[in-house]
Amino acid sequence: MSQHLLNSSLPALLRAPTGSGKTLMISRVLEKLCQQDQFLWLWFVPFVNLVKQTEEAITANCQTLKPYLMATERQYDHKNGDVLIANAQQVASKSQQRKIFNPSDEYTIAIFDLIARARANGLKIGVVIDEAHIGVSSETEFGKFCKQLAPDKLILATATPKDQKLNLFLGYSGFSHDQSFFVSRDQAVEARLNKRYVVAYVYRVGELWKNLADIRKSVLKQAWQRHLYLKKLLLENNIATVPLLLVQVENGKDTIAEAVQYLIEQCNVPHGVIGEHSADNPDPVLMASIANNPHKEVLIFKESAGTGFDAPRAFTLASMKTVIDTDFATQFVGRIMRVDRQVRSAMLKQELHADLQTAFLYLANADTQEGFQRALDLQKIESELKSSPEKLNAHATKSGNIIITNRPINQLPIMPNLPLPLLDEDNQADNKPITTIQPPINYPQKQESLIPDDAFALKDIKIVPAQKIKLELPLSNRTAIEAAYQEINIALYPLKQNLPYFNQALISEKRPALNSLDSIARSVAEKLSYSSDQFKNALSAARDKILATEVSTDLINRHKLDETGIYLVLNRDSMAREAKRILKSLPQLEEADHKILLSILEQRLYSEVKQWLELSNDAITEQEIKQSCRDTAHVLIIFLQQELIESINKEIATQVLTITAQPLPDAMIFPAELSLIQSPKNIYGYYPPSKEAMAQVEQVLLIDERRFLTDKVYSLADESVCSIGYFDYTYTLNNEELPFARALDTSDFVLWWHRNPDRKPYSTAIVRADKANYFYPDFVLCVKYYQDAEPKIRLVETKHDTKDAMNKAGRDSTSYGKVIFLTRNNQKLHLVNDDGSLGKTVSDNLAQLRERLRETLS
Repeated sequence: MSQHLLNSSLPALLRAPTGSGKTLMISRVLEKLCQQDQFLWLWFVPFVNLVKQTEEAITANCQTLKPYLMATERQYDHKNGDVLIANAQQVASKSQQRKIFNPSDEYTIAIFDLIARARANGLKIGVVIDEAHIGVSSETEFGKFCKQLAPDKLILATATPKDQKLNLFLGYSGFSHDQSFFVSRDQAVEARLNKRYVVAYVYRVGELWKNLADIRKSVLKQAWQRHLYLKKLLLENNIATVPLLLVQVENGKDTIAEAVQYLIEQCNVPHGVIGEHSADNPDPVLMASIANNPHKEVLIFKESAGTGFDAPRAFTLASMKTVIDTDFATQFVGRIMRVDRQVRSAMLKQELHADLQTAFLYLANADTQEGFQRALDLQKIESELKSSPEKLNAHATKSGNIIITNRPINQLPIMPNLPLPLLDEDNQADNKPITTIQPPINYPQKQESLIPDDAFALKDIKIVPAQKIKLELPLSNRTAIEAAYQEINIALYPLKQNLPYFNQALISEKRPALNSLDSIARSVAEKLSYSSDQFKNALSAARDKILATEVSTDLINRHKLDETGIYLVLNRDSMAREAKRILKSLPQLEEADHKILLSILEQRLYSEVKQWLELSNDAITEQEIKQSCRDTAHVLIIFLQQELIESINKEIATQVLTITAQPLPDAMIFPAELSLIQSPKNIYGYYPPSKEAMAQVEQVLLIDERRFLTDKVYSLADESVCSIGYFDYTYTLNNEELPFARALDTSDFVLWWHRNPDRKPYSTAIVRADKANYFYPDFVLCVKYYQDAEPKIRLVETKHDTKDAMNKAGRDSTSYGKVIFLTRNNQKLHLVNDDGSLGKTVSDNLAQLRERLRETLS
């Protein structure tokens, strides 16, 4: 590389794997160039904490180079071999550019003035861009800055095998192409700069436990056990290195404190060996002091502070981070790829155990687990885990894991683009609406103005007292009521008389009183049954023994593949939240009822839990027994969600109050101008209006007339009452309901039908099994299953959403039996099965509906 840069103006691109010593290699090249010519170097790194690290590395390894911090230490007159080091963001970020371009103090020279003086003094300008795959972009301020510098020599270093962004940057900077220099991973391994192997551990846990197992804590425990094993192995090989366990937690206020607490209390890690970097922003000095302190065996740091620090003692990384950004491999896995000096020296004397040549990566984030298990994410993770141009394949194991590796495995790789497998009106009624609609007046096409020019002269205005509408006056009989509605063009549709098996007041339901819901909760908790296996699994989870599979994969040399059963820790917060969510989803019950249910379940579990715990631990405390009962109850609630719903439905069914609804209206009203279509079997003789007709109401009635379109009860002189109902939107028939209503009129087994509106005091309602509200079936039918059968009143609902039908079918009506659900699919009417699937096709004569009604007769 040195020879190329001396003889050519082309940029030099060094491609070398993470941890292979790129900083050392480049600094040695700079030394050689400065021996042959006069250079001032500008060295850019992608992260602020790499500035100090680079400065220290140059000072330690290069006697003829002198590093300076570009932001604060640049001089008016620099000399050959001076190196100005800066974070690329200091020139790429407009908020920080002032320090470089226009410093506020008079003693600090602006960067371009510095460059001009250096060139005037005979120095050439060289630029080094470290980790170039992260820091460069032709469109950024940094790209513009580099182009304006017009460096005499440009050196880029990257850990990625290919990067189109680098090519674009070079072109923008005025270079047609570059000269690449490769350091392979094999070369880095043979030079004992990189560990030979990388083993990644991921965890496969059952779907039920996915959100309840605390994989993070389990990973900390596994990683610490790995650390102790490596520490012992180093001692056995007479290597004085004390290994370092890196623990990368997510950003947040308490994430580090929680990790420290768990390591001390559950893993028995001495507090004194734990180092913490608790700040959100990186502190390179603190990170380096911990990483190089042999008395510290654990370094816990936040995600935002985890890039660009040297920790050659580190063998193991427990990462809580989701694998999403492209510099994951080079910045996080790279922390454990380097080889400690003492280990490197031992390699010269003996063949070390494979585990001392291995970087161990433990992935704890749930999203990371899914990423390894979904083919959609395979290519993304492959690209992030590559530190050399090696091919990685994805393979499915017998137990369902996905392994990403470059090791030979005796099966074909999964291809993300593989297709999925194929899986095996004729009749007229006698009753007519009572109305006196006058024929329309035919006005001439042209006529004189009826309003003279002076019609609005003040002296001609006469105030005429408003005449009261008859409906505002006391009305003593039905005839007067009919005449009053006719006066404002509202038609009446009276209820048919002498309908067979008809009672004007329908039977409805009412939720149990609040004071009886606690008895429902108590009864459900007392009767809830669970198997012995369910109890054992729930108690095992409560005691932090969730069975999972630890999958280890060698990502580099295809050396080892293993699956081991381990126990994961229960995430009690997540478990309690999930149990609470399920309790809240239970129909009808309130928070006080949830507490009763949980308390009784805990009491039922007490003796059995105590017996099991005492068998395994003689020193068990009362508090531990109670906590285990609470945790076991929570897990059983999660196990038995569907059983709880079914039990509550049954209890509610025994306590639902059966009531008589208010009588159906004696007549219905609707604007006379919007004529309704006659129906021979509807109890009012007409089909309810369509939504289109409802939209025209405001066009045909004045505002003062529309205020009478409402339900009203009139007290008559004979002390009887006359109730009026309005055909409002709750009665309207949609495109699925109207054909069904017409079919009812032509079916011989239907005696009469009624459109059951929502939320009317005279509607029939069913207490829902799945929610704390009511269900109003669309149609009330009076049917005869065969000629001599006794008439029965039944309920039918037409649904577009079959899932909603399944939910509403959770309870039958206490008086009218099972509600039958229908839906239209591909222009055909179908019965809906209890599970929400499509049932039989219903013919025009509704024979299939009749049979379903007969079969479900209770």
